[in-house]
Amino acid sequence: MLDLNHLSKPTTGSTDYFFGKSSTLGGSWEIWEKPRGINMINITCIGGGGGGGGGASNNSTTARGGGAGGSSGGFTTLSIPAILLPDCLYVSAGAGGRGGAPGNPAALGIAGVGSYVAIAPYTTLTGIYTVCYANGGTVSTVQASSTATSTAPAAVSAATIANMLIAGLGNFAAAGALQPTSAGGVFNNGAGGSPTIFNTGFPLAPGAGGGGGSSAGGSITVPTQASYVYLSSLTAGAAGNPGTDGRSGYNIQQPLLSIGASGGGAGSVNNAAAGNGRPGGIGCGGSGGGGGNPGGTGGDGGPGLVIIQYW
Repeated sequence: MLDLNHLSKPTTGSTDYFFGKSSTLGGSWEIWEKPRGINMINITCIGGGGGGGGGASNNSTTARGGGAGGSSGGFTTLSIPAILLPDCLYVSAGAGGRGGAPGNPAALGIAGVGSYVAIAPYTTLTGIYTVCYANGGTVSTVQASSTATSTAPAAVSAATIANMLIAGLGNFAAAGALQPTSAGGVFNNGAGGSPTIFNTGFPLAPGAGGGGGSSAGGSITVPTQASYVYLSSLTAGAAGNPGTDGRSGYNIQQPLLSIGASGGGAGSVNNAAAGNGRPGGIGCGGSGGGGGNPGGTGGDGGPGLVIIQYW
């Protein structure tokens, strides 16, 4: 008999997915039960993406800003021996934030909701209950209007192990959004912000900004390295009469490597309607709506996700 010094027998393992649907932090929970006979557990938390801002509504092409794109959520992983976790875990996967409505000023997008795994259904970050979490995506704090440009939101911050006592017993890694986020097009004419994604190694992406004045929305640009051969850049919504919508984000090797949406194009002439922003992929930002009469609606942030692998 070959026992290899009593090492555990190899198994194929299994994976459970919890897609983001909690509209508030810890607003809804699902129970995960630890199967018998497993040795290791790997948890991945992805926060919901931030919603894109609405575009300004104004009849003049020289007085309507585009909405900013929302940022991506955070990304956290934890590998830990199964014996160190209780028999039941509570999972709350956060939803993406809604996009903002057009207006003068336009509505801001709504921030994404964080994703949690805990030993009890609480999100108080005392370190006692939380096993793993990732923050939700952020949004601009400046509304697009006939006199204001919707600024890029702050990048979401990474989770900290100081708030996860149990995570210190395993192998923990967390990252916030490392790539720049995207402003809307300036109110007196300017294209929406166009982020180049994955150039920092972070697997999620923000949404692009909507076009201001009579300009196109922002595009999503993927690096040209061979390692990204299966990824496609997203063209911006074009300015026109009416402006065209941006393009929705998507997921590669779901859920890892997800794309934010491209921005809506502005109306190209006075009184022309603008294109809308579109939803982001899993954990990614929605894009901003273009400026027009009316302006475009911001796109929703992509839903968060919790993955539990065990073997």
